[in-house]
Amino acid sequence: MLEFIVHGNLIIEQMLFNIQDDQPSTKYWYSQVEQDMPEFNDETTDSQIMNSLINYLSFVLIVIKKQQISIFQDQHGSIPVLFSQDCISIQQFYTGQFYLIPGLNIIDVVNEKFILNLSKRYNLMQISNYSLLESLENNIAEIVSRFDKITLLFSGGIDSAILYTLFKKEVINKNKQLMCITLECQDIMSEDSQIVKQFIKDQINPNIQFQFLVLQKQNYIEQTKSIQSLIYPLDFNIMNMNLSLVFHFLSQNQTIVISGLGPDEYLSGYKKKQSRESLVEKLYLRNCGRDFRVVNQNNSKLICPYLSQSITQIFLASLEEDKKILRDLGKQLGLPDYITQRNKRAAQFGSGISKFVKGEGYDMLQ
Repeated sequence: MLEFIVHGNLIIEQMLFNIQDDQPSTKYWYSQVEQDMPEFNDETTDSQIMNSLINYLSFVLIVIKKQQISIFQDQHGSIPVLFSQDCISIQQFYTGQFYLIPGLNIIDVVNEKFILNLSKRYNLMQISNYSLLESLENNIAEIVSRFDKITLLFSGGIDSAILYTLFKKEVINKNKQLMCITLECQDIMSEDSQIVKQFIKDQINPNIQFQFLVLQKQNYIEQTKSIQSLIYPLDFNIMNMNLSLVFHFLSQNQTIVISGLGPDEYLSGYKKKQSRESLVEKLYLRNCGRDFRVVNQNNSKLICPYLSQSITQIFLASLEEDKKILRDLGKQLGLPDYITQRNKRAAQFGSGISKFVKGEGYDMLQ
């Protein structure tokens, strides 16, 4: 028999449970504040459970299944959980026990002797990586199921490279097409194009195409005024103009356009330190409205996988800055160091489009 002991509010509850019984999983929920246990069933995966617990500040959830016990704790480990060969206890120390680290601990049950053996331990970063990968894969699979041809704005940064890797796997499995577009500017050797050309040397596949869209300076000048109304109510300045033109040119003649927008704001990817709250607010007030309007004018649809609710919840639960969770995921997916360690470059600088205004004066904005 498994001995499960809870110590809290001076109440001791001792429960005996036959782990060999072939019955639905049993759940034990303990929280230091008044919270109801989130709803899930026997088919819910560990990562889905973690996602459902993200907004809970202080909790322990123990799920007992046949031959396995999963113990979920909040990221600070604010409720102590201890473990020994034959006992799990909360908030009470017994000789021979040790503390479980915050996150997810999975325990195997040796039924013959009813001994508990700690088989897997995940820290919060491992859980976040696993949850993030699973959520992204599900999101991308849903997108690929709806469209035969996917167009990805590919800058060679960590955000777009992860999307490329996951879309590549899905389109090959579903025999769909993936087009990766990178913006180049006439007579300008941009950082983005150099990184992408280095990356694609080993990426030959009939389901995947890479296109370098070369922007002529005259075309840039001609299109500047045409997007002014789309930038409003934002200021019609150099930054907004250049970013809008990047999306304008890359989305032409495309059905859907995939963008890596979001991680820089949610995961503090900018060199200039700002609060996450202010960055996320600016993301929706500034980037989303402007970029979606520009792409829609070309009768194209802009999709941002990183802005789906399941992904942003994981981002908000991450305590790491500089997009560490994404960089770690990139390493897990086998991306090279020159991508996983590449610093943030704004689209107008990485593409080289910002250099078009140099020497021309700023009168085109008047």
